[in-house]
Amino acid sequence: MVVVSCKSVETTKTHIINFSEAIDNIGLINLSEVAKSIRYVPLETREEALIGEYVNISYDGNYIVAADILTGIIKVFDTEGRLIRVIDRVGRGPEEYLPVIVNLSFFNGNIIVMTSREIVEYDISGNYIRRIATPAVEGYRVGNPTIIGENQYTAAIFDITLNNEYCAVVYDSMLNINQRIATPGNTKSQRLHGGGIGSAQIIRAFPAKTFQYGERSLLFYPESEEILYVNKTHAIDTAFIIEYGGYRVPDGVITLDLLNNGRYISLASFVESEDFLFMDMNTMATINGIRRSYSLYDKKTGKSSILYDEAENKTGFKDNIVGGPEFWPKSVFGKKTLLSDISALSLIEFAENNTVSKDLEKIVSAMDENSNPVIAIVELK
Repeated sequence: MVVVSCKSVETTKTHIINFSEAIDNIGLINLSEVAKSIRYVPLETREEALIGEYVNISYDGNYIVAADILTGIIKVFDTEGRLIRVIDRVGRGPEEYLPVIVNLSFFNGNIIVMTSREIVEYDISGNYIRRIATPAVEGYRVGNPTIIGENQYTAAIFDITLNNEYCAVVYDSMLNINQRIATPGNTKSQRLHGGGIGSAQIIRAFPAKTFQYGERSLLFYPESEEILYVNKTHAIDTAFIIEYGGYRVPDGVITLDLLNNGRYISLASFVESEDFLFMDMNTMATINGIRRSYSLYDKKTGKSSILYDEAENKTGFKDNIVGGPEFWPKSVFGKKTLLSDISALSLIEFAENNTVSKDLEKIVSAMDENSNPVIAIVELK
């Protein structure tokens, strides 16, 4: 499928994700079916290394960076979990970033801090490199920037009057807009919401969500059937189409209807690797008794599945490699490396009630509930 924009068009394979098939394929999936290894890295625990339980994480093969979601302070660790440095540039100054970090990544060896309105770049030593704001787009609000190449960025745009002809822009560091990306025709970028004063209903607009995979940005609306991509050459296309079948959110449904009518499902977020799409589904439905839904799409075979371990009542991949807790990726490095994190307390409680490997047992024995999170690094096959 080809999406026409203002500047360029590229034809590529569009993956069709059949969600009805995924519902028919609910079951346990062992981590070994997709991965060749998993390594748990405990982040060292000393006062200056401490981070909260909720973090944004990224990895470039040499360093792990973790940003505390509550404070925005960034800690840089080596691949063994030893603290290298602290980057505390939270603020509104010329070399600082706002505390609400939407995403972290690496580009050309530098740390990329993405907030809702700008990108701030630092080298691995914490030295400020540059700040890239989002451009002004007449009639639109702009946010969720990502980097797709050298001096190439994308950001979601949305019109609060709900006339969303375009969903994103491609721009450079001088804030020149090189391309506007047309909104897919079947996208629900806005929806009636129950609430407001008395029984009144209010209108709310939703910007596209943006995700980075390599040197391309993926954009989607949670209730759209299409995931678009744009790359550093400004080529765009439809990367994925999700066929929800009877679980698709219909037009005109308000939020309260979604909450009260246990039927509808939409895509909340995802992580893409070379061969897979790992999808976190926003489940407004009970599917075989499951309320939370993780779905796997195999780009090679076209098979869709929902991950669920009925015996353990767990979602995510069962770690049958070293016996750790269920795994689900938060971010990707390169084409085949996935990252996630688990709190110290959760890992301790898991080890107390399950048989784990000697290596994982050794990690847990050196921890207490106040220890830093543990990073799980998975190498895919």
